[in-house]
Amino acid sequence: MAIGLWLQRCTPGVSSLMVIFLVTFSESFLIIYTLFIHLVISAMPLRIFRGARLATQQMRAALEASQQEMDEPENSSASSHNPTSPGLIHVCIIPSYKESSETLHDTLRILASHRLAKSTYDVFLAMEERDPNAIAVAEALVSKFSPSFLDIQYCLHPSDIPGESLGKSANVAWTAREVEEKYLGRPNFKDVLVTIMDSDTHLLGTYFSLIQRRHLELRAQSDLSATTLYCAPIVFDRNSHQVPRLVRAADMGWSCSGLACFKRPDDHHGIVFPTSVYTLPLSLASAVGGWDTGPGAIGEDMHMMLKCYFATNGHLNIESIASPASMSNVTSAGTGWSGWVQDHKARYFQGLRHMWGCLDSGYAVARWYQMGSSPLAGNKVTRPNMEEDGKKARRSSPGDETVEVRASKGGFLWLRNAVLFLRLFEAHILPLHISCILVASSYYSSHLNSSTSSPYLETALRITEYARTVNGIFMAICLTTVYADFHKACVERAVESGGYSGHSWPACYKYGIWDFAIVTGSGIAFLDGQSTVSGEWKAC
Repeated sequence: MAIGLWLQRCTPGVSSLMVIFLVTFSESFLIIYTLFIHLVISAMPLRIFRGARLATQQMRAALEASQQEMDEPENSSASSHNPTSPGLIHVCIIPSYKESSETLHDTLRILASHRLAKSTYDVFLAMEERDPNAIAVAEALVSKFSPSFLDIQYCLHPSDIPGESLGKSANVAWTAREVEEKYLGRPNFKDVLVTIMDSDTHLLGTYFSLIQRRHLELRAQSDLSATTLYCAPIVFDRNSHQVPRLVRAADMGWSCSGLACFKRPDDHHGIVFPTSVYTLPLSLASAVGGWDTGPGAIGEDMHMMLKCYFATNGHLNIESIASPASMSNVTSAGTGWSGWVQDHKARYFQGLRHMWGCLDSGYAVARWYQMGSSPLAGNKVTRPNMEEDGKKARRSSPGDETVEVRASKGGFLWLRNAVLFLRLFEAHILPLHISCILVASSYYSSHLNSSTSSPYLETALRITEYARTVNGIFMAICLTTVYADFHKACVERAVESGGYSGHSWPACYKYGIWDFAIVTGSGIAFLDGQSTVSGEWKAC
């Protein structure tokens, strides 16, 4: 049993050892697997092209619709076409640990500028008890922004809860229980939507208005509103001019990976992994038992999506929202040569933290075996009370009410599971496997004249060499056309909404040609190399 759990947890690392072993002793495996790897890689620029183009089109359409609504009088008949619900609440959980007051102030300022803020936004500042300035910062922000929101409060997450791994997931889990205590039992419980966001994330008002509209449409048309998770693409557009080119390009690649999964609402087989920002019904979060807090949940966003996916037996409805989340590139705030080195170091360690998410691959494998016995299989689940453990124990869930959660009735679940594991493979396993395959291909290329070589090996190596060249050309076209257009549209919307000051607008308007040229190299440097190895084996 212990060995099985270890193998599940170390799925990416164990699979890499298997690949190294197989390519060493089997040319046939190398031929088949290298063709498969390059097929997956070749599809990436096409998916990015489609996702970026679709996101830009939907984003501009949403902006036009929003401007039309703002231009119309509130009492006009056209305004009645905008679905509203007096009971719908947007809960915003903003986890923070030693973040500056200025960072949180800017985030709240952007939220407070939204049209729905005073009527529907209930903000929870998720502070850490181990932060010595947490209470002072939180109380000052609550006092300043109380008139701007429906409600705003803060929570202090204790640091000595047994079994918890300190981090965003544990902080969010603690605050989410506060949210549940506040709303459980209210008539509008099913219309409480919880948004998780980083402390430096800037969201446009269209993010919440689009989700509100879609939630009400799903509630009226089907039973999917209770099992829908909403994800936003991310864009690094606020301080791009202040970080080294390699760091900037690495984050561009991170943004592109999210756009590759951007999908239409009618794509029921598509899988979208949330990145930092996502929204789900409080009823769904409550039904699945809330956010996990152990070491396997360090990648909180993807982990929660997977938890909901398997709890609903693969029927979780995941929708992309055409309102990108504005992020900042990681920076050390240093200057000169030392600052340049520290910026790269900071981005490397950020990539290392991201790769802790590889634990979710093993988690997905384990949950896949248990899908048939999911507690939501019968459409109803009662969340059990949590047991007390010590002085500062996990608080029990308020009551043991039954929460009804309905799943979609779509077929071809096997296909959706296949897409899910392919996306997990791309995120956590593919980077290191690429390195293994390239090293093996280089070795075999130098031994092609050997009489023991397979007659198909030379053909396979030649095909994959051409594939890499064509893939690089396609990626360059994709980045310099549709992605550049997407980034430009994001910045324009942010400026129009007051998200930027005037001096920062020209600098972050667009990327240079060298940024596009080194996207692949920066991805290898920050994610595919030591970060992947460390992330996969430290987890073991």
